[in-house]
Amino acid sequence: MQIITKKIGDAFVLWNIEYKVTSASNFKPYYDFQKTDGKYVGVKIKANNLGKTEAGLNKVYIKDSKGRQYNSAMLGYQQLGITDYGMEKAQAGIAKTYGIIFEVAKDSTGLKLEYPSGAGDVVASVDLGL
Repeated sequence: MQIITKKIGDAFVLWNIEYKVTSASNFKPYYDFQKTDGKYVGVKIKANNLGKTEAGLNKVYIKDSKGRQYNSAMLGYQQLGITDYGMEKAQAGIAKTYGIIFEVAKDSTGLKLEYPSGAGDVVASVDLGL
């Protein structure tokens, strides 16, 4: 299977959903209880359901240049300035922007947002430029 490789701002389609990572940046959390020995990365994603029925949005994770994988630490709607709160599903013909915050190691570089298939294989990878 060929992996789709993109950069921030590039759109691609997976299973009738058009995805576009619109931004990624190092992120300082608002609250003291969110302190970490690592660092936080905030990612904004726009998803547009091109299909004819409701569809679930793909789960994603970040992988660094050392091959370490990081799942989302929290949803980042308020922290990333997003007011649309639906991340799990998108209705047909409707685009949603959602935010995810990842906790990664302090020395993580070469970060890529990866989209796995249901079988766990990576089908798309977006270079976050971090």
